[in-house]
Amino acid sequence: SVCQKPQAADYWPMAQGNQWTYRGVNITTYPDSADTTIEENASTWKCCSLVTLNSGIQAWAMAVTGGGLVYFKETTDAVLLYDGVSDVEPDTWLALPLEAGKTWIYPMGSMTARDKEDVVVPAGSYHNCWKVVLNIADPENPDSMFIWFAPNVGMVLMQSSQESGGISHIGRQELTNAEIQ
Repeated sequence: SVCQKPQAADYWPMAQGNQWTYRGVNITTYPDSADTTIEENASTWKCCSLVTLNSGIQAWAMAVTGGGLVYFKETTDAVLLYDGVSDVEPDTWLALPLEAGKTWIYPMGSMTARDKEDVVVPAGSYHNCWKVVLNIADPENPDSMFIWFAPNVGMVLMQSSQESGGISHIGRQELTNAEIQ
């Protein structure tokens, strides 16, 4: 048998009806206090349909809980993110193919593919997930966010931690269910 390498686009599989559900946990601790705030939430990303943007480009409409619609377009060298139907300057969500050390610009800073790791979340165990770091370009708060993408599934985990003025914040979004066509 021939071992086939997964296609790069498999790390963000778009098809009508694909849906990802995430559990979010945000923990905030305050300086000089025993106070800690823990917030839990759930969010769903649902791939609705292929639509034509105002520019004539076809992209997948993605409904995000609490965030309305965003649009994704897969090309041979990127997964592009459009904020709305009139957006003509999309952001690069993923630079393809993913490979260790590949870096690209994202609105909050830069993203770099680090390496592959195994990840365990409530939805299951995922092997060979690309770990991507988002380096936030804010001199006041130069923090990082880590996102893991599983082959043929997409984003399975997003984790961040930041500290500002003594206030510590840890955030985690983990996949609880995925329905992939």
